[in-house]
Amino acid sequence: MSDIDISIFHADFIEQIKASLAQNRLAHGILLNNIDHLPLEPLLIKLTTVLLEHDIVDDLATAADVFYLKSDDGQIKIDQIKNLLEGIYLTSHGAKAKVIVLCPLEALNTSAANALLKSLEEPPENTYFLMTTNQLQWIMPTLRSRVQVFDLALTLEQKKAYLAQKYQMNDEDIAKALAISKADLQVIDRIKTDKSFWQLRKELMQVIQGQLSPLALSIDINAYYQDAIYWLTSLLIDAYYYRLGLSQTMPTQEQKALLEGLIKRYDHIALYGFYQRLLKLKAYEGKHYNVNKQLAIESFLIELSA
Repeated sequence: MSDIDISIFHADFIEQIKASLAQNRLAHGILLNNIDHLPLEPLLIKLTTVLLEHDIVDDLATAADVFYLKSDDGQIKIDQIKNLLEGIYLTSHGAKAKVIVLCPLEALNTSAANALLKSLEEPPENTYFLMTTNQLQWIMPTLRSRVQVFDLALTLEQKKAYLAQKYQMNDEDIAKALAISKADLQVIDRIKTDKSFWQLRKELMQVIQGQLSPLALSIDINAYYQDAIYWLTSLLIDAYYYRLGLSQTMPTQEQKALLEGLIKRYDHIALYGFYQRLLKLKAYEGKHYNVNKQLAIESFLIELSA
């Protein structure tokens, strides 16, 4: 496995930013919607260099006139935003601009988001806010209205090139990985880097086919609750479309056996009902912190595999 400079796939976008900057049409608030959830730091470095219009930036954390704040624990707090904003009023180091880099924007708590909003409404002169998000729908509407949003997503051919470069995968393995993940590179990265993530899928398939007891999962559901819901949702969606004859890709032999078993037991209405229950389980965790995750998944599997 090798690191990939994701910016090589966004050369046209970098040129677009250069042109907008030269024509004075670039907003001071720039939000990159990271649709593929890939590491964007190499791209942020190149965009920051463009915005500063001076020496090449090598490291966002140490570059002059760059204020870099990213979430390490899932949240960015108001004190962090206040300290960062204070710095932008200091004298620049000869650059034509200053750049504030925030990753990801949804990590801001409400107080921090409101503090940032005030600066976005009246940005300091020659200052750009370069921000990323992995969940655009979570961004406050008032905050979104103050920024220019750019959707970043790789084409299918770029995804194939990414997988070939990063994991040295051949065409057959790439096609299989894209089919299993529904072309979600974040899922493929998890499969490659987290053995338990892939093992969980295997065991869930065994449970559904009656080859393993729902009570005998070796993976800690409390730690992999959302992953269990992801895999179950994915499998049910496949079964639903397979039942209707609308599958766009040919399932593997392993998948085919599972799908045929499900459609023998359930019609498309019942499959959709199971899918809706999974959506409720996913939403329930966010509203009730005391949800018994293990019991919730076990109960669902017992009914599905009955």
